[in-house]
Amino acid sequence: MTKLHPKLVAFDLDGTVWYSWLNSKKFHGRDNLEPFTTPDGHHQIRDKRNHAIHVTLSKDIGRIITDLVKKNIQIAIVSRNTDKDLCDRALFYSYANNPHTNKAESIIKFVDYDEVKDESKLRHFKRIQEWCGFSYADMLFFDDQPLNMEVETWEGVTFHLIHHTSGHHCITWADYTAGLEAWRKNHRIFVPHGLKDPTLIDHCPRKMLIGYAGTHHDTAKEYVQGHRRPWTVHPRPARWGHALYVSDNPQIALFFGQWKRDSESPSDLYVCEIFVRDKQVFIDQLAKLWFHPERQYLTHNLPSGTLTQAQEHDVAKQVADSQVHRDEFFKKKFKISKPYALFSRHHYMAEMGKPKYQVKINPKKRFNELVLYPQIQDHLLFGKAIPLEHARGMAKSGKLRHLHYERHVKNWKITVPHETRLDSNNHDKTNFFGPGGSTAHGVRSIVMLIEHCKY
Repeated sequence: MTKLHPKLVAFDLDGTVWYSWLNSKKFHGRDNLEPFTTPDGHHQIRDKRNHAIHVTLSKDIGRIITDLVKKNIQIAIVSRNTDKDLCDRALFYSYANNPHTNKAESIIKFVDYDEVKDESKLRHFKRIQEWCGFSYADMLFFDDQPLNMEVETWEGVTFHLIHHTSGHHCITWADYTAGLEAWRKNHRIFVPHGLKDPTLIDHCPRKMLIGYAGTHHDTAKEYVQGHRRPWTVHPRPARWGHALYVSDNPQIALFFGQWKRDSESPSDLYVCEIFVRDKQVFIDQLAKLWFHPERQYLTHNLPSGTLTQAQEHDVAKQVADSQVHRDEFFKKKFKISKPYALFSRHHYMAEMGKPKYQVKINPKKRFNELVLYPQIQDHLLFGKAIPLEHARGMAKSGKLRHLHYERHVKNWKITVPHETRLDSNNHDKTNFFGPGGSTAHGVRSIVMLIEHCKY
């Protein structure tokens, strides 16, 4: 079977294509660069005047470029380096074999989009998308800075982080193949929908309700259209990072639909029923993790209020580092890698008891939440928006039913290890997940419970 590939692959430069920083304050201009091969075979770009000033290219970058050209995949350079001319000259002195002529040629000749500018990579990719017309979901990006994961969080580009380890300081062939596989995993959960086709009676006939989310009008509109949660000027994530937080209990959604929204008109508040477009894709292709973490795996204690640009940068970096730390832990400990859905238990919040929210939530019990990261949102989900007051009546009448995630352990192919059952016995009740020991299914899923901690 022929493997699927992205339509465009993009590379950062400093720390990805080469190591380390092609610093215009140290190199004496583009005309003073020259290529050099070390005795041990490493290709460098160095300064003619001072050979100690150099960058070393990835030993695999030529092979990677050749493979992309062979597969007819477009290539982009996306870098925040401040000197485009210097970077372009360095790429001119870097070579890859042209699979069509079997001759070595400058890498710069194979680059379709050359985005070298010191600004957010969201802007870089926005321009690339406008030029090429490809969906962000058809793009793959290699970069060594977790902060640049923002292109995955807010635009949908598959992001693969390059790690600097002993002996490997930029992209390797293993990174390249791992990035392609990450893109394929995202592609496997993509289910097209006919949301914009008025001729369809049911645009998602294999849909399944998986929970409820309280939100405001603009975000509800995006969910209805099958889009991810939109970017905001000063985004602040909850404890598991930037994601759509869903509950199995409509009363929880009613609360969060109102919480911290006192300044908004009641008519702008909504509860969304959240559906997966295809039940079997959700069950069979998406990893599901119910996790009881140490606090180090949470995104928490972020400053609020008006921040300086430097403070905003620090907060964004902290959020990105936290997400990478969490993803790497899940992969190492449980062999769970993105994309995954994260289940947890959340403690009762004192504000839930205030009369103004008009919700019935047991103060002596924790409640379930389901965390759905952005790639899942626009690949697999859609929402049905219900005005909050209407949703309140529907919940009261039973038309919005409590789904009880813990009752779907078997049919959603979730594994509940022994430690989770013990934790549940301590915090919830005996046999919260039902009788029996651990369960295992085709999709690698781990289910654990969340400790008491603030949202």
